[in-house]
Amino acid sequence: MKIMFKTLAFSTKRIIKTYYCSILIAMFVLPLAAQPTFIGTMLTDGNYQTYNLNDLGAFRQVRITATSSAVADTRIWEFATGNYFENWRPYTFPTTTSYNGVIDPSINTASARYNTGFGGASSYLPAITSGRNYTINITEFAPPANQFMAILETSFTPISIDVLTATPSSGVSENVPVSIEITTSAAPSSGEQVYLRYSTDNFATSTLTQFSFSGSTGTAQIPGFVENTTVQYYVYSSNISEVQILSDVASVGELAHDILTLNLKNNAGLPYSYVVQAVLPIDLISFEAKPKSNKITLFWQTASEVNSSHFELEKSKDAIDWKNIAQLTAKGSYVGNSSYSFDDNHPTLGSNFYRLKQVDFDGQHEYSQVVVARANSSTEVQIYPNPASNRIFITSDNNEAAVVSLIDQNGQNVFSGKLYNNAIDISHLHTGFYILEYVINDYIARKPVFIN
Repeated sequence: MKIMFKTLAFSTKRIIKTYYCSILIAMFVLPLAAQPTFIGTMLTDGNYQTYNLNDLGAFRQVRITATSSAVADTRIWEFATGNYFENWRPYTFPTTTSYNGVIDPSINTASARYNTGFGGASSYLPAITSGRNYTINITEFAPPANQFMAILETSFTPISIDVLTATPSSGVSENVPVSIEITTSAAPSSGEQVYLRYSTDNFATSTLTQFSFSGSTGTAQIPGFVENTTVQYYVYSSNISEVQILSDVASVGELAHDILTLNLKNNAGLPYSYVVQAVLPIDLISFEAKPKSNKITLFWQTASEVNSSHFELEKSKDAIDWKNIAQLTAKGSYVGNSSYSFDDNHPTLGSNFYRLKQVDFDGQHEYSQVVVARANSSTEVQIYPNPASNRIFITSDNNEAAVVSLIDQNGQNVFSGKLYNNAIDISHLHTGFYILEYVINDYIARKPVFIN
């Protein structure tokens, strides 16, 4: 079966649609496709073109930029698959759709209604503005089913959501909130919102939270839940306000979130998820880290313990890579306050991060919050001689890990590198004042030095 159609515009008021068909009669039934695969439309420039739909999981999408303007009721659209035998478009002609809202096929005549046998008729578009973007979304229900759709008109190019970071990233405990930070391709435009959508029932229902932005960085938070709760979430942007989205959800259901999406960030087509872990039987009152002389003292206190085996004290210089530096036996099962302490006699210059791993007798474990302390000033960097002529000697507890720079009076870096025998060669430098900069991790010491 071969189908062609042609649209002739006789005036701005009316488009007459005619079909030229040549039909080969065959002794079989054409198979039905699952969902619409493309949209045919005159939206771009007045010429009929087809655009493949991108499958985004629960819905399909394409974005088209208009290159010429048009008044309402002069350009058309329709969804289809294959050769238009199956299509999704109004039952009758003419109808005009609308922008920036969910188009419900049960109540809107200008909607994506299911047709077979080349039935139905194209629908008009509202006025089109050259240079604007039109994001077209449609559900992907299996036929025979009508589809929900939306055409989102924006004067801006929607931002992409490039990076998503969750904190904590794993091992989420009962009643502990999860902070979500995203990085976008640019700061959101006026009228462009970015939402965090999360659910505890596989999106039968969901909650919407709007991101707060500083430049191209956005933050939002998922509240804490009870143990064994499965939390799913993802991020999407929209030109529709939260009030209107929730109103549409009340009218047509959760699918309104999909249909009103400009761009989204999910886990390779699936939502991100985590399962809330049980809080182990320990009541941790406090956990602190305090610098003392050449060490950092860690101390913590519990109000009660049940089946508690031991504590493992872990340390990190960046709060990413951790190592175990001590293990202390716990009280087992005990009601009442218990105190513990440990001295880290080898702190790193700059920030030292610590966390507790509480381990139960049956092997279950849970982490505390992270605490941080900076090394005490007794590790102060000393330089000599000053003034200096040939070499500058540097004394500190951490010279092997240090990076040293010399900056002249013009702000130019004239030396940068590691120490050799706790010294740097300055014999080639001109007479004058310099700043010596000594860096380990996030610790920075700056010392003035005169070279003669």
